[in-house]
Amino acid sequence: MSKNLYLYYSGTRLSVVPTKDIVFTISPTGNMSFGGTQNQVSGIYNSILGGNFNKIFTGTINSFIAAGSGNLLSGRTENSAILGGYNNLILNASGSIINAGYNNYISGGGYSYIGGGTGNMIFGSGTTGAISFGMPPAAVFGGSSIGGGNANRISGFNAIIGGGCNNFIPRYPVGYLTLNFGITNLNSVILGGSGNRALSLQSNVFGGGNNSAGHLYASVMGGSGNFAQGCQSTIQGGVNNQADGATSAIAAGQNNMISGITTTQNSFIGAGKNNIIRGSTNTTIFGGINNSAAGLASNIMGGTNNTIDSFYSSILGGSFNFIDGNNSFIAGGVKNTVLGNTSGVFAIGSFITGKNNGSTILADGTNRPKASNADYSLNINFCNGIYLKGSEDSFITNLTGTIV
Repeated sequence: MSKNLYLYYSGTRLSVVPTKDIVFTISPTGNMSFGGTQNQVSGIYNSILGGNFNKIFTGTINSFIAAGSGNLLSGRTENSAILGGYNNLILNASGSIINAGYNNYISGGGYSYIGGGTGNMIFGSGTTGAISFGMPPAAVFGGSSIGGGNANRISGFNAIIGGGCNNFIPRYPVGYLTLNFGITNLNSVILGGSGNRALSLQSNVFGGGNNSAGHLYASVMGGSGNFAQGCQSTIQGGVNNQADGATSAIAAGQNNMISGITTTQNSFIGAGKNNIIRGSTNTTIFGGINNSAAGLASNIMGGTNNTIDSFYSSILGGSFNFIDGNNSFIAGGVKNTVLGNTSGVFAIGSFITGKNNGSTILADGTNRPKASNADYSLNINFCNGIYLKGSEDSFITNLTGTIV
């Protein structure tokens, strides 16, 4: 039995050519259907090359569906294409492409691209009357791309999601910028991961899970549950870290925080757990647990439960040490204190109270109180005495006892 090629023009068969059963239809408006089954072409200068149950509706111009099943081009759409997959939709979006996958959706996001995957959505301008699928309002712009993955969404302008699942770039910045400036989100990037959010202008999340970049030029490199909310802030990794300070960074660790979105800048937490920098500039906590710094240009190197509430001060380590005087230093130990009305205190030991300006205290680690006695003094306190030894020609050869 011979096979036939049927060529139609405006519903009228023009010729019969012995070949396979292929229907090639040309309409007066320049629409063409080359093959497949149950395909429907309307609009102007549109084409369906193959597949089945694909449709191009009235209002669409210069667009085509190459293959697949149940794909749709509709609304005010020009120069757009669906290359394959099934149940993909381009609506009111010119210059846009869906390459493959299924249930992917571009609505109003002109000049946008979805490479594949499932349930990915790009929203943009011209979405009046579009299906909302319960998602946030569409953005004013387009020019965005989703490489693949599952259930990723973009409603910002010139945004990119590389892959992953449930990642989201919204229309407007969330939080501080929306409340204070109302600007539109654009040029943001999520490379992958799951549940990540790029919530502000030119913000970036490179991977991980449930991370958010929420201010101008903020970035999260990876980890989980991290939130970079300060302008130009960065979180490299870790879990549940938050950087609110401008141009501040958290490298790693857990539950660390740089707080003060308008009062903190240029500060850094290296690692550790439950460390916090509050309202400070040029302040650093390198690690440890439960350390807190709130003074300008102050530093805590490590240890646990150490606190600085003054300017230009440092704690190297130890536990439960506290500085409330400017330009002061605690090397380590336990429960050392520099009082708030002093400055320039240098303490080494434990259970020391620095209460005089410019004083230096050297003490042992026994659980008994030790304190400075006068401004700009050297205070030495060791329970078993002090031993000094020099060379044979030294004036001091052997000294024991207590110095008062």
